[in-house]
Amino acid sequence: MKIVKDIVIFPFSLLFLLLVFALRYFYIIRWQPLISTRLGHFAGNTELYCCERDHGINVPNKPYLDLFYLILPVCNQQLAKMWAREINIVPKIASPIFIRSTRMIIFFKNSLPFFCDHLIGDNANSDRDIYNLLDRTKQHLFFTKKEKNKGEKWLNDNNVPKNASIVLLMVRDNAYLSNFQGDFDYHNYRDCSIDNFVSTAEKLANKGFCVIRMGHHTSKLNSKHPLIIDYATNGMRNDFMDIYLASICYFIVSTGHGAEAPAAWCFRKPRVIVNQCPTGRLQTYSCKDLLLTKHHILQKESRRLTLSEIFSNGLGMCDSSQCYIDNEVEVLENTPEEICDIVMEMVERLDGSWKSEVEDIELQNKFLKVFPSNLADKNGNLLHGEIKAHFGARFLRDNPDWLE
Repeated sequence: MKIVKDIVIFPFSLLFLLLVFALRYFYIIRWQPLISTRLGHFAGNTELYCCERDHGINVPNKPYLDLFYLILPVCNQQLAKMWAREINIVPKIASPIFIRSTRMIIFFKNSLPFFCDHLIGDNANSDRDIYNLLDRTKQHLFFTKKEKNKGEKWLNDNNVPKNASIVLLMVRDNAYLSNFQGDFDYHNYRDCSIDNFVSTAEKLANKGFCVIRMGHHTSKLNSKHPLIIDYATNGMRNDFMDIYLASICYFIVSTGHGAEAPAAWCFRKPRVIVNQCPTGRLQTYSCKDLLLTKHHILQKESRRLTLSEIFSNGLGMCDSSQCYIDNEVEVLENTPEEICDIVMEMVERLDGSWKSEVEDIELQNKFLKVFPSNLADKNGNLLHGEIKAHFGARFLRDNPDWLE
Protein backbone atom coordinates (compact mmCIF):
# COMPACT_ATOMS: atom_id res chain seq x y z
CA MET A 1 0.00 0.00 0.00
CA LYS A 2 2.79 2.43 0.89
CA ILE A 3 4.57 1.71 -2.41
CA VAL A 4 1.38 2.42 -4.35
CA LYS A 5 0.89 5.67 -2.44
CA ASP A 6 4.48 6.72 -3.18
CA ILE A 7 4.04 5.98 -6.89
CA VAL A 8 0.84 8.05 -7.04
CA ILE A 9 2.33 11.01 -5.18
CA PHE A 10 5.74 10.99 -6.89
CA PRO A 11 4.74 12.96 -10.03
CA PHE A 12 3.03 15.64 -7.92
CA SER A 13 6.13 15.98 -5.73
CA LEU A 14 8.35 16.19 -8.80
CA LEU A 15 6.19 18.89 -10.39
CA PHE A 16 6.19 20.81 -7.11
CA LEU A 17 9.99 20.67 -6.90
CA LEU A 18 10.37 21.79 -10.50
CA LEU A 19 8.18 24.80 -9.79
CA VAL A 20 10.10 25.61 -6.62
CA PHE A 21 13.46 25.38 -8.38
CA ALA A 22 12.23 27.51 -11.30
CA LEU A 23 11.27 30.28 -8.89
CA ARG A 24 14.29 30.10 -6.61
CA TYR A 25 16.23 32.94 -8.25
CA PHE A 26 13.37 35.33 -7.51
CA TYR A 27 11.48 33.78 -4.62
CA ILE A 28 12.50 31.10 -2.13
CA ILE A 29 9.79 28.64 -1.12
CA ARG A 30 10.70 26.69 2.04
CA TRP A 31 8.83 24.12 4.08
CA GLN A 32 9.06 22.14 7.26
CA PRO A 33 6.92 19.77 9.36
CA LEU A 34 5.59 21.13 12.64
CA ILE A 35 6.31 18.86 15.59
CA SER A 36 2.58 18.68 16.20
CA THR A 37 2.45 15.36 18.06
CA ARG A 38 3.96 16.74 21.31
CA LEU A 39 2.61 19.85 22.99
CA GLY A 40 5.95 21.23 24.15
CA HIS A 41 7.50 21.21 20.69
CA PHE A 42 4.29 22.22 18.91
CA ALA A 43 4.04 25.33 21.10
CA GLY A 44 7.68 26.05 21.96
CA ASN A 45 9.55 25.29 18.74
CA THR A 46 6.91 27.03 16.64
CA GLU A 47 6.88 30.14 18.83
CA LEU A 48 10.66 30.29 18.71
CA TYR A 49 10.57 30.00 14.90
CA CYS A 50 8.28 33.05 14.86
CA CYS A 51 10.59 34.98 17.19
CA GLU A 52 13.66 34.17 15.10
CA ARG A 53 11.78 35.08 11.93
CA ASP A 54 10.85 38.47 13.43
CA HIS A 55 14.52 39.12 14.22
CA GLY A 56 15.81 38.01 10.80
CA ILE A 57 17.38 34.80 12.10
CA ASN A 58 17.39 31.69 9.88
CA VAL A 59 15.66 33.44 6.98
CA PRO A 60 16.76 33.89 3.32
CA ASN A 61 18.22 37.17 2.11
CA LYS A 62 15.62 37.42 -0.65
CA PRO A 63 11.79 37.28 -0.73
CA TYR A 64 10.55 33.95 0.59
CA LEU A 65 7.49 31.97 1.58
CA ASP A 66 7.54 29.47 4.46
CA LEU A 67 5.06 26.61 4.43
CA PHE A 68 4.38 24.07 7.18
CA TYR A 69 2.57 20.78 7.41
CA LEU A 70 1.25 18.91 10.44
CA ILE A 71 2.44 15.54 11.70
CA LEU A 72 -0.43 13.32 12.81
CA PRO A 73 -1.87 12.82 15.35
CA VAL A 74 -2.07 16.51 16.26
CA CYS A 75 -1.74 16.87 20.05
CA ASN A 76 -3.93 19.97 20.36
CA GLN A 77 -6.45 21.10 17.76
CA GLN A 78 -6.93 24.56 19.28
CA LEU A 79 -3.21 25.24 19.02
CA ALA A 80 -3.24 24.06 15.40
CA LYS A 81 -6.11 26.44 14.66
CA MET A 82 -4.27 29.38 16.24
CA TRP A 83 -0.97 28.66 14.53
CA ALA A 84 -2.81 28.64 11.19
CA ARG A 85 -3.60 32.33 11.80
CA GLU A 86 0.09 33.18 12.17
CA ILE A 87 1.96 30.85 9.80
CA ASN A 88 1.12 29.07 6.54
CA ILE A 89 -0.06 25.53 7.26
CA VAL A 90 -0.90 23.53 4.14
CA PRO A 91 -4.05 21.36 3.99
CA LYS A 92 -3.71 17.80 5.23
CA ILE A 93 -4.19 16.43 1.70
CA ALA A 94 -1.03 18.25 0.54
CA SER A 95 1.23 16.96 3.33
CA PRO A 96 2.38 13.80 1.45
CA ILE A 97 3.71 15.98 -1.39
CA PHE A 98 5.88 17.95 1.03
CA ILE A 99 7.02 14.82 2.86
CA ARG A 100 8.21 13.14 -0.33
CA SER A 101 9.69 16.36 -1.70
CA THR A 102 11.76 16.58 1.49
CA ARG A 103 12.98 13.01 1.02
CA MET A 104 14.06 13.79 -2.54
CA ILE A 105 15.98 16.87 -1.43
CA ILE A 106 17.74 14.94 1.31
CA PHE A 107 18.61 12.16 -1.16
CA PHE A 108 20.33 14.64 -3.50
CA LYS A 109 21.75 17.00 -0.84
CA ASN A 110 25.37 15.86 -1.31
CA SER A 111 25.40 16.31 -5.08
CA LEU A 112 23.05 19.33 -5.13
CA PRO A 113 23.45 21.00 -1.72
CA PHE A 114 21.56 24.15 -2.75
CA PHE A 115 18.39 22.05 -2.69
CA CYS A 116 18.52 22.28 1.11
CA ASP A 117 17.80 26.02 0.88
CA HIS A 118 14.19 24.96 0.54
CA LEU A 119 14.04 23.27 3.92
CA ILE A 120 13.45 25.66 6.82
CA GLY A 121 15.52 23.54 9.19
CA ASP A 122 15.76 23.77 12.97
CA ASN A 123 15.73 26.96 14.99
CA ALA A 124 19.12 28.23 16.18
CA ASN A 125 19.07 25.35 18.65
CA SER A 126 15.75 23.56 18.40
CA ASP A 127 13.73 24.57 21.50
CA ARG A 128 16.48 26.52 23.27
CA ASP A 129 16.07 30.31 23.32
CA ILE A 130 19.79 30.99 23.04
CA TYR A 131 19.23 34.56 21.81
CA ASN A 132 16.88 35.44 24.72
CA LEU A 133 14.19 36.35 22.20
CA LEU A 134 11.14 35.53 24.30
CA ASP A 135 11.78 38.42 26.68
CA ARG A 136 12.07 40.95 23.84
CA THR A 137 9.62 39.76 21.20
CA LYS A 138 5.84 40.18 21.16
CA GLN A 139 3.71 37.05 21.38
CA HIS A 140 2.20 35.62 18.22
CA LEU A 141 -0.93 33.79 19.38
CA PHE A 142 -4.22 35.54 20.16
CA PHE A 143 -7.79 34.50 20.79
CA THR A 144 -10.77 35.80 18.86
CA LYS A 145 -13.56 37.57 20.73
CA LYS A 146 -15.74 34.49 20.29
CA GLU A 147 -13.05 32.28 21.78
CA LYS A 148 -12.56 34.62 24.73
CA ASN A 149 -16.28 34.46 25.45
CA LYS A 150 -16.11 30.67 25.30
CA GLY A 151 -13.24 30.64 27.80
CA GLU A 152 -15.00 33.02 30.19
CA LYS A 153 -18.14 30.88 30.04
CA TRP A 154 -16.11 27.78 30.99
CA LEU A 155 -14.62 29.60 33.99
CA ASN A 156 -18.05 30.72 35.14
CA ASP A 157 -19.63 27.29 34.61
CA ASN A 158 -16.87 25.65 36.64
CA ASN A 159 -17.07 28.11 39.56
CA VAL A 160 -13.67 29.69 39.07
CA PRO A 161 -13.87 32.97 41.04
CA LYS A 162 -14.07 35.88 38.64
CA ASN A 163 -11.19 37.89 40.14
CA ALA A 164 -9.00 35.01 41.29
CA SER A 165 -5.44 34.86 39.98
CA ILE A 166 -4.91 31.47 38.37
CA VAL A 167 -1.75 29.44 38.98
CA LEU A 168 -1.22 26.45 36.71
CA LEU A 169 0.46 23.37 38.19
CA MET A 170 2.27 21.13 35.70
CA VAL A 171 3.99 18.10 37.18
CA ARG A 172 5.53 15.45 34.98
CA ASP A 173 4.98 11.89 36.23
CA ASN A 174 5.20 8.46 34.65
CA ALA A 175 1.49 8.25 33.82
CA TYR A 176 1.56 10.20 30.52
CA LEU A 177 4.16 8.27 28.54
CA SER A 178 2.83 4.97 29.89
CA ASN A 179 -0.10 5.53 27.53
CA PHE A 180 2.19 5.32 24.52
CA GLN A 181 3.80 2.27 23.00
CA GLY A 182 7.53 1.95 23.59
CA ASP A 183 10.00 1.88 26.44
CA PHE A 184 10.30 5.28 28.09
CA ASP A 185 12.14 4.16 31.24
CA TYR A 186 15.15 6.19 30.16
CA HIS A 187 13.06 9.27 31.05
CA ASN A 188 12.32 8.13 34.61
CA TYR A 189 14.85 10.52 36.13
CA ARG A 190 12.53 13.39 35.13
CA ASP A 191 9.43 12.03 36.84
CA CYS A 192 8.07 13.63 40.02
CA SER A 193 5.43 12.95 42.65
CA ILE A 194 2.39 15.22 42.63
CA ASP A 195 2.09 14.64 46.40
CA ASN A 196 5.11 16.89 46.98
CA PHE A 197 3.14 19.82 45.53
CA VAL A 198 -0.05 19.53 47.58
CA SER A 199 1.08 21.73 50.49
CA THR A 200 2.23 24.45 48.09
CA ALA A 201 -1.05 24.32 46.16
CA GLU A 202 -3.02 24.61 49.40
CA LYS A 203 -0.93 27.53 50.63
CA LEU A 204 -1.57 29.34 47.33
CA ALA A 205 -5.28 28.54 47.58
CA ASN A 206 -5.39 29.86 51.16
CA LYS A 207 -3.98 33.12 49.80
CA GLY A 208 -6.85 33.34 47.31
CA PHE A 209 -5.18 31.91 44.22
CA CYS A 210 -7.06 29.38 42.10
CA VAL A 211 -4.68 26.48 41.47
CA ILE A 212 -5.46 24.41 38.39
CA ARG A 213 -3.54 21.18 37.90
CA MET A 214 -2.85 20.69 34.18
CA GLY A 215 -1.84 17.68 32.14
CA HIS A 216 -3.09 14.69 30.20
CA HIS A 217 -2.95 11.12 31.57
CA THR A 218 -1.61 12.10 35.00
CA SER A 219 -1.86 10.88 38.58
CA LYS A 220 -4.62 12.27 40.80
CA LEU A 221 -3.99 15.34 42.97
CA ASN A 222 -5.22 14.65 46.49
CA SER A 223 -6.67 17.86 47.87
CA LYS A 224 -10.23 18.88 48.72
CA HIS A 225 -9.57 22.63 48.82
CA PRO A 226 -12.32 24.38 46.80
CA LEU A 227 -9.76 26.59 45.04
CA ILE A 228 -7.69 23.63 43.81
CA ILE A 229 -9.01 22.08 40.61
CA ASP A 230 -7.59 18.80 39.35
CA TYR A 231 -8.49 19.70 35.77
CA ALA A 232 -6.14 16.99 34.44
CA THR A 233 -8.07 14.08 35.96
CA ASN A 234 -11.63 15.23 36.76
CA GLY A 235 -13.01 15.17 33.21
CA MET A 236 -12.80 18.95 32.55
CA ARG A 237 -9.78 18.79 30.27
CA ASN A 238 -10.08 19.76 26.59
CA ASP A 239 -7.83 21.16 23.90
CA PHE A 240 -9.37 24.62 23.93
CA MET A 241 -9.09 25.19 27.67
CA ASP A 242 -5.53 23.84 27.74
CA ILE A 243 -4.53 26.84 25.65
CA TYR A 244 -7.00 29.36 27.07
CA LEU A 245 -5.91 28.72 30.66
CA ALA A 246 -2.29 29.08 29.57
CA SER A 247 -3.13 32.52 28.19
CA ILE A 248 -4.83 33.93 31.29
CA CYS A 249 -2.86 32.41 34.18
CA TYR A 250 -0.84 34.53 36.63
CA PHE A 251 2.14 32.20 36.61
CA ILE A 252 2.92 28.49 36.34
CA VAL A 253 4.64 25.94 38.55
CA SER A 254 6.33 23.27 36.47
CA THR A 255 8.89 20.49 36.56
CA GLY A 256 10.43 21.47 33.24
CA HIS A 257 8.46 19.64 30.57
CA GLY A 258 6.43 20.29 27.44
CA ALA A 259 3.09 21.15 29.07
CA GLU A 260 4.50 24.50 30.21
CA ALA A 261 5.32 25.70 26.68
CA PRO A 262 1.98 27.32 25.74
CA ALA A 263 1.94 29.44 28.91
CA ALA A 264 5.66 30.21 29.25
CA TRP A 265 6.57 30.51 25.59
CA CYS A 266 3.46 31.45 23.63
CA PHE A 267 1.98 33.77 26.28
CA ARG A 268 5.17 34.79 28.16
CA LYS A 269 3.90 33.79 31.61
CA PRO A 270 6.37 33.68 34.54
CA ARG A 271 7.25 30.17 35.67
CA VAL A 272 8.69 28.41 38.65
CA ILE A 273 10.59 25.34 37.50
CA VAL A 274 11.53 22.81 40.17
CA ASN A 275 13.11 19.35 39.94
CA GLN A 276 14.57 20.17 36.54
CA CYS A 277 17.06 17.62 35.30
CA PRO A 278 19.62 17.44 33.81
CA THR A 279 21.08 20.51 35.46
CA GLY A 280 22.91 21.61 32.32
CA ARG A 281 19.57 22.07 30.56
CA LEU A 282 18.10 24.51 33.06
CA GLN A 283 15.79 26.98 31.30
CA THR A 284 17.95 30.03 31.94
CA TYR A 285 16.95 32.54 29.28
CA SER A 286 14.05 34.51 30.80
CA CYS A 287 14.23 37.02 33.65
CA LYS A 288 10.70 35.97 34.63
CA ASP A 289 11.72 32.47 35.70
CA LEU A 290 12.83 30.92 39.01
CA LEU A 291 14.71 27.61 39.02
CA LEU A 292 15.55 24.58 41.15
CA THR A 293 17.24 21.35 40.07
CA LYS A 294 16.95 17.90 41.62
CA HIS A 295 19.42 16.86 44.32
CA HIS A 296 22.26 14.61 43.12
CA ILE A 297 23.22 12.06 45.78
CA LEU A 298 26.53 10.21 45.42
CA GLN A 299 25.48 6.81 46.74
CA LYS A 300 28.86 5.42 47.78
CA GLU A 301 29.48 8.43 50.03
CA SER A 302 25.83 9.15 50.92
CA ARG A 303 26.23 12.86 50.27
CA ARG A 304 24.86 15.50 47.95
CA LEU A 305 27.08 16.65 45.11
CA THR A 306 27.79 20.36 44.79
CA LEU A 307 26.93 22.25 41.63
CA SER A 308 30.54 22.17 40.42
CA GLU A 309 30.78 18.44 41.20
CA ILE A 310 27.67 17.74 39.13
CA PHE A 311 29.51 19.05 36.10
CA SER A 312 33.02 17.84 36.93
CA ASN A 313 31.61 14.30 37.30
CA GLY A 314 29.94 14.46 33.88
CA LEU A 315 26.40 14.58 35.28
CA GLY A 316 25.33 18.00 34.06
CA MET A 317 24.21 16.65 30.71
CA CYS A 318 22.95 13.18 31.70
CA ASP A 319 19.93 12.57 29.50
CA SER A 320 18.95 9.06 30.58
CA SER A 321 18.26 7.21 33.80
CA GLN A 322 21.06 4.81 32.93
CA CYS A 323 23.59 7.65 32.95
CA TYR A 324 22.87 8.34 36.63
CA ILE A 325 22.91 4.62 37.46
CA ASP A 326 26.29 4.20 35.77
CA ASN A 327 27.68 7.08 37.84
CA GLU A 328 26.17 5.69 41.05
CA VAL A 329 24.15 8.85 41.57
CA GLU A 330 20.55 9.04 42.73
CA VAL A 331 18.53 12.11 41.80
CA LEU A 332 16.06 13.16 44.51
CA GLU A 333 13.14 15.53 44.18
CA ASN A 334 13.00 18.91 45.85
CA THR A 335 11.24 18.71 49.18
CA PRO A 336 7.71 20.14 49.64
CA GLU A 337 9.32 22.91 51.74
CA GLU A 338 11.79 23.81 48.99
CA ILE A 339 8.99 23.91 46.43
CA CYS A 340 6.85 26.09 48.67
CA ASP A 341 9.73 28.52 49.33
CA ILE A 342 10.45 29.17 45.67
CA VAL A 343 6.76 29.48 44.75
CA MET A 344 6.25 32.06 47.52
CA GLU A 345 9.31 33.89 46.19
CA MET A 346 7.54 34.12 42.83
CA VAL A 347 4.38 35.42 44.50
CA GLU A 348 6.37 38.14 46.25
CA ARG A 349 8.32 39.05 43.12
CA LEU A 350 5.11 39.48 41.16
CA ASP A 351 3.22 41.48 43.80
CA GLY A 352 6.26 43.72 44.41
CA SER A 353 6.90 42.74 48.02
CA TRP A 354 10.08 40.76 47.34
CA LYS A 355 13.27 42.41 48.52
CA SER A 356 16.60 40.85 47.64
CA GLU A 357 19.14 40.90 50.45
CA VAL A 358 22.82 41.58 49.77
CA GLU A 359 23.38 37.89 50.49
CA ASP A 360 20.92 36.94 47.75
CA ILE A 361 22.73 39.00 45.14
CA GLU A 362 26.08 37.52 46.16
CA LEU A 363 24.71 33.97 46.00
CA GLN A 364 23.14 34.51 42.58
CA ASN A 365 26.43 35.90 41.29
CA LYS A 366 28.22 32.87 42.69
CA PHE A 367 25.72 30.59 40.95
CA LEU A 368 26.40 32.39 37.66
CA LYS A 369 30.12 31.96 38.19
CA VAL A 370 29.91 28.22 38.92
CA PHE A 371 27.27 27.32 36.33
CA PRO A 372 29.03 26.64 32.96
CA SER A 373 27.15 28.92 30.57
CA ASN A 374 29.15 27.70 27.56
CA LEU A 375 27.52 24.26 27.58
CA ALA A 376 26.77 22.81 24.16
CA ASP A 377 24.76 19.87 22.84
CA LYS A 378 26.26 16.92 20.96
CA ASN A 379 26.25 18.95 17.73
CA GLY A 380 28.22 21.78 19.30
CA ASN A 381 25.25 24.18 19.55
CA LEU A 382 25.19 26.37 22.64
CA LEU A 383 22.43 25.63 25.15
CA HIS A 384 22.39 29.00 26.92
CA GLY A 385 22.39 32.61 25.92
CA GLU A 386 22.52 35.27 28.59
CA ILE A 387 21.56 33.61 31.87
CA LYS A 388 18.68 35.74 33.08
CA ALA A 389 16.63 33.37 35.27
CA HIS A 390 17.17 33.28 39.03
CA PHE A 391 17.95 30.21 41.09
CA GLY A 392 15.72 29.90 44.17
CA ALA A 393 16.90 32.45 46.74
CA ARG A 394 15.85 30.54 49.86
CA PHE A 395 17.49 27.35 48.61
CA LEU A 396 20.79 29.19 48.09
CA ARG A 397 20.54 30.83 51.51
CA ASP A 398 19.93 27.47 53.18
CA ASN A 399 22.53 25.59 51.11
CA PRO A 400 25.52 27.87 50.53
CA ASP A 401 27.80 24.82 50.50
CA TRP A 402 26.07 23.67 47.27
CA LEU A 403 27.91 26.48 45.47
CA GLU A 404 31.34 25.56 46.84
